[in-house]
This record gives sequence, structure tokens and C-alpha cells, in this order.
Amino acid sequence: MGAFYSGIIPWLAMPLVLNISHPVYAGIPVSDGLSLAQNMMAAMGAVAQTLKQIQEYQTLLQQYENMLQNTPWPLHEMDTDD
Repeated sequence: MGAFYSGIIPWLAMPLVLNISHPVYAGIPVSDGLSLAQNMMAAMGAVAQTLKQIQEYQTLLQQYENMLQNTPWPLHEMDTDD
């Protein structure tokens, strides 16, 4: 290659290097309404399932509380075989 080519290559590469540093502006944002609706329905289903699970835990805790209240304490007093 000659001196001409070795001196012009950096000048040709300069616009490419400078173009990378500029921000890129996109066009109009696009949204997928069907996907959004499906995601919202799935999220609402997950919330409903979580609320149902919380209610089941509350019922279970109430049952445990009733068991404790209805259990005679101390248990060894029930033994009459002594």
C-alpha cells in the first residue's frame, strides 16, 4: 500500500467511530394490547390465588387455636392408670 492509503484510512474510519457515540432515537413506541391483557389476567389470577392461600392459612391457624383451647393441660393429668 502506499502512503496515500495509510493516511486516508484513519479519515475514513473516523465517521464510523463518531457515529457510535451518538444516541439512537427510536420511532413511535409500540405496545401489544393482547399481550398486556393476558399478562394482566395472569397477574390478577396470581393475586386471587395468594388471597385464597392466606384465607386457608387463617382457617388453619384458627383450627390450631381451637385445638389448643380444647386440649386439657397438662396432659399427664388425664392418665388415671397411676
